[in-house]
Amino acid sequence: MINFTKTIFTILFLQALTGCDYSLKNQIENYNGDGTIKYLSAPGFLGLSGCSITMPKFKLNAGHQNIYKLSGIPQGKNYIVFLVIPSEDTFEKIKNNTFSYTVKSNDEVILTNSSTIKELIKTSKGNESTRSIYFLDQDNNKTDFSVNESNATLTLEVQYTNNNFNEAVKGHLLISRGGYK
Repeated sequence: MINFTKTIFTILFLQALTGCDYSLKNQIENYNGDGTIKYLSAPGFLGLSGCSITMPKFKLNAGHQNIYKLSGIPQGKNYIVFLVIPSEDTFEKIKNNTFSYTVKSNDEVILTNSSTIKELIKTSKGNESTRSIYFLDQDNNKTDFSVNESNATLTLEVQYTNNNFNEAVKGHLLISRGGYK
């Protein structure tokens, strides 16, 4: 009887894990917003899988303003907006530039942030060629947003202002939650 109970529990547990994963993969397939969406596998046995959306590159030596559509973004919590730049050297050269964004759902503001680049938090290097930066709130928590409904249509309004950077270097935005590359 005990082995039977363990077997049933194990089957239900694995089914719950793969069911969540299947649902996320299905939502990713239905994404039809801007950028390229990618599935991120779970980091370890008990971690949660996630996804990332990479937006097209833009020139860091020019101002950039755009409204990206996030149509059909998968449901989930803790989406973080990153500005990805090519190197630590570039970070030092653009640190006085400004970066701001607003996430909206049906024209209602969900999250907004604005700062000079030097006030943003740098992640550890994913590899030697890039550096990602993001915002913290007043309590030093990563600022993030949640998507509470399937097939949600969100927008990401972005503004990057260049002050004196003249090199032909590109950066891009990355919206990410959970998972591991």
